[in-house]
Amino acid sequence: MSLPPPIKPLRVEVVGIHPRYARLLIIEIELDQVPPTRWVECFDRAGKELPWIEMHPPTVHGSKIILNPTDAEIEQEVAHTEERILVANQRWLAAVQAETALAAPTDQESDLFSAEVRDRIATARARTRTMSEAFSVQGFWRSDAWVTEDLLSTEGRTQN
Repeated sequence: MSLPPPIKPLRVEVVGIHPRYARLLIIEIELDQVPPTRWVECFDRAGKELPWIEMHPPTVHGSKIILNPTDAEIEQEVAHTEERILVANQRWLAAVQAETALAAPTDQESDLFSAEVRDRIATARARTRTMSEAFSVQGFWRSDAWVTEDLLSTEGRTQN
């Protein structure tokens, strides 16, 4: 499986003045695609390595990144956001590559299981990946979650 293409900025446009803070502008950086949730998380985390220079960090909305700089800070904030896009792409593609490597069966697995069993395992992996993304909670399917549920389901029952 090949890696997805990196997210690229297409254009930068000054949309107008911020409705609440007249000193700030609204700038949209249009992206070439709607980034997946994991990419957005990588973009947000990139701010820890590249601390934001202003009070208003960029936010991702669909295929656009919204900035709120002052007139004097436009170039600086756009350049900084482009750096964050590069860092987010690196992290996101590395995560996708690692996930793909984990999901791919090894040669030993392919010798042990029939094609039908390998398909079943691949389908189960895809379902759990989808479920964990839907819940966006890492470790949701840990065994202690099930133990907690089992304890709660027996609560209130009396032994005769």
